[in-house]
Amino acid sequence: MLGGLLTFLPVDLCRGQGASGGCWIPEQDTDDFISSHNSGLDILGGKITAKSGFDHLEVALNQTLSKLSAMFGVLPSFSFYDEASDPNAKAMKRDIIANQSDGTVLLGTTLLQDLMKLPAFADAAIVAVCAHEYGHILSYANNTIAQLRPKGATVYRAEQFADFMSGYYAGVRKTDVPDFPAVMFADSTKRYGGGEHGTGEQRAEAVVEGFKRGYIAKDKPVAAAQRALDFALSR
Repeated sequence: MLGGLLTFLPVDLCRGQGASGGCWIPEQDTDDFISSHNSGLDILGGKITAKSGFDHLEVALNQTLSKLSAMFGVLPSFSFYDEASDPNAKAMKRDIIANQSDGTVLLGTTLLQDLMKLPAFADAAIVAVCAHEYGHILSYANNTIAQLRPKGATVYRAEQFADFMSGYYAGVRKTDVPDFPAVMFADSTKRYGGGEHGTGEQRAEAVVEGFKRGYIAKDKPVAAAQRALDFALSR
């Protein structure tokens, strides 16, 4: 089904807007985010949880995250968080869990519950979220985030980059596994358009363009990341 590092330490599709206006958290907002999610865990002070509530999902998700890490060349810590009424997933440059990796990805348990209610493509939708967030982590790791969101700019181009890389992941996986449900990446992402992420159509376009680079052009990851940057900056 699903293919990081799944780090369970005590500690939309990126739907909500959050402090950053998107689903990634700028370095200057990280402390505020952590302090606003109170779980009594001393090193985080946030509602970060080790378990998703779907035990059968976690093994498969771990495999998906491993594939994403290998493809994108990044190793973020990963866990879940209770985002309550703001279904979302978050990526941040700082590793708030292990202090030794390429940032942190947090998948909201409310968002996860929503996605699990989509029986036709729940698996693909969850993978698309994770691939999108890993796209943000890649933009931190390769230092393109400053180009994607210079001071005073919206997060739109950073989100387009992440959507493109999500599509690229789907394209590469479909090359390896012909029945991989790549089309659902664009479809599920389109459902969560709006705000600074761009319209559903704009998000789906970015996913499709990324898919082409993985499935048709067969770009290597570094080349795909450059294509993603070029695409995002042209928006």
